[in-house]
Amino acid sequence: MRVLKSWYRQREKPEGVLGKMAAGAMNRSNAKMSDWGMDHLSGVSPRVIADLGCGGGRNIKNLLEKFPNAKLLGLDCSGAAVEVANSVNRAAVSEKRCRILQGDVRNIPFRDEIADLVTAFDAVSCWEEPETGLKEARRILRNGGIFLIVSSSDGIPDGDRLLTGGGTAEMTKEKLCSLLKEAGFSDINVDHDSRRHLLCIICRR
Repeated sequence: MRVLKSWYRQREKPEGVLGKMAAGAMNRSNAKMSDWGMDHLSGVSPRVIADLGCGGGRNIKNLLEKFPNAKLLGLDCSGAAVEVANSVNRAAVSEKRCRILQGDVRNIPFRDEIADLVTAFDAVSCWEEPETGLKEARRILRNGGIFLIVSSSDGIPDGDRLLTGGGTAEMTKEKLCSLLKEAGFSDINVDHDSRRHLLCIICRR
């Protein structure tokens, strides 16, 4: 049990050598969830994307491939994850299409209204103060811009609660939608895959 708790702490904030391993593992284990969520981004052509809680950078790489004319800003609270993400996206970073920073979503180091699209893959439920992070996400989003949230847990216990990690258990779609409304988002649309306990929420500033 202690080993599992230690591993899930690394998933929320990877640190050191084990943290780099965790960031790489999350790139692989979250791939299907992330791709499912990314499939909801049709008919959009963002110029600037901000990925909050970017982890090991696998989603950054796919977003840059999906939107070849876009530039991307990545943010994660973990220095180990940022290091892995920069390595995964070395070419894009070198070409100045991508910049990945360590930082806190409660005080995002990006200017107001910089992004057309903000994404958060399996991240919001791990934020210490999600209401503050969501307000910050809205701040960096342009008017009419899109915010995509994808989560591997819908907050509904399914017998595998031990394997869902710590903070995800209470983050239901109702809770997320309520927090988004409080943060000032509108046009909130939810896709809930109840069989796989996945959530995808798209809303606008």
